[in-house]
Amino acid sequence: MIKVISFDYGGTLDLPGTHWFTFLWDLVQANFSQSIPVTKEAFWEAYVYGERQLEYEVVSSDAGLLETTMAKCRHEMDYLAERGLLADASEEGSGRTAWLYASCVARTIREGDSYKESVEVLSQLSKKYQVNVVSNYYGNLKTVLKEAGFLPYITHAIDSTVVGVRKPDPKIWQLAVEASGFRAEEMLVVGDSMKNDILPAQSLGCATAWLTKEKAEGYEGIVIENLSELLQMVC
Repeated sequence: MIKVISFDYGGTLDLPGTHWFTFLWDLVQANFSQSIPVTKEAFWEAYVYGERQLEYEVVSSDAGLLETTMAKCRHEMDYLAERGLLADASEEGSGRTAWLYASCVARTIREGDSYKESVEVLSQLSKKYQVNVVSNYYGNLKTVLKEAGFLPYITHAIDSTVVGVRKPDPKIWQLAVEASGFRAEEMLVVGDSMKNDILPAQSLGCATAWLTKEKAEGYEGIVIENLSELLQMVC
């Protein structure tokens, strides 16, 4: 019997079923095609660079979504500016572009429906289950969860930077199991990444729910296209 539900954060609770790169690329195309006139391949390289830089950067534990997004976007714009791929590749120009871009990202997430849906789902689930979050984050996961309105419903928030283990290492999910006080078989892991969430959790014996619109060939766990579907299954 399931007693604990542990969620991934990025692409699951903040943008359910949408990878951050896809979200950012679509936003750039819709709002910044003139100031960030790059190919999808170049933007992917900048995105990967930004993620890697943040792994080694000290982010204040009280930094919220905008501050976190600004750090991420600044690294991306620095990468593109160094290669002359921005409309204004000067230090001042790339900094201004990064600020406008990051502000748009944070505003789009905050004003969208995803946060509202996730709050409703977490609220309902927490009445019956222990609810946890496990994320590759930057040391400020709890602050971002609080800002989003998620924290009141969450028992344990496991931040990779804080615990020193990153997905896809199953050890981070093992930490979630140990923190919960229940057995792995009593935990349902919900995530959008087969590599980072589903496979590592399955290796420990956890039940899994894959949040995806892809065809789930060869996968025998739960498949959901949105978080509300989860309520219908477990509540």
